[in-house]
Amino acid sequence: MKRISALILALLLTAGTLASCGKDNSDETTGDTSAVETTETGSPEANAPETDGGETNAPENDAGTAADGAKATLNGVYGAFLDKLAPAFGATRGEEISSYFAGPEMISVFETDSESGEEFSYEMPLPGPGTIDLSNTDNLYPTLLPSDQADKLQSAACFYNMMNMNNGTFSAFELKDAAEAEAVAGALKDAITGNQWMCGFPERYLIVNVDGVIISAFGLTDAVNAMKDAVTEAHTGAEVLFDEAL
Repeated sequence: MKRISALILALLLTAGTLASCGKDNSDETTGDTSAVETTETGSPEANAPETDGGETNAPENDAGTAADGAKATLNGVYGAFLDKLAPAFGATRGEEISSYFAGPEMISVFETDSESGEEFSYEMPLPGPGTIDLSNTDNLYPTLLPSDQADKLQSAACFYNMMNMNNGTFSAFELKDAAEAEAVAGALKDAITGNQWMCGFPERYLIVNVDGVIISAFGLTDAVNAMKDAVTEAHTGAEVLFDEAL
């Protein structure tokens, strides 16, 4: 029975990437976890979330790795974003709401059913920003950036609200050529404002240029404003290209 519950939980946690809607994220898994391994997106040492007294933090990233500049940029503002958004969830600290946000990177969880002793596994999203695999341009779908813009990107990353992606989806796109920022931002704006939304309608969207890295957000006003404040405070040269209601 616990095996079935765990598998259902995993399906609910990953359903948001398919329909722009998600279910409530749970902090715990069922059964006795015997091992946790990452999939092809990375290794446990590089990507596994850190815990401190039961609190889940975003995976750390080497900000000096040019090939992953998009994820590094999001990681650089993620903590401040959570802290600024926490009051909207009735929380006092960002760590208290970190379990509500995850990205496209997955971990494989291996468990043993406490009743039958049978071993089984399932995949769950890693909390915090995750790198988008650009070898398949369809992976850009959650961000709404048109796939024909993929050849302009050096790297891409995102994270989103696990209860409902339309409540908050946050992305970063590291450009190969910073001069393409206006064109990429324009394509992204058109895609966001012209999107046919399911499972709720976002209230606001934001597009910012940070030294050749485009950061976008769409969702509830509190969430978008929290990202705007986090980015502009961390990067004094950030250029807000669009900040409008939907």
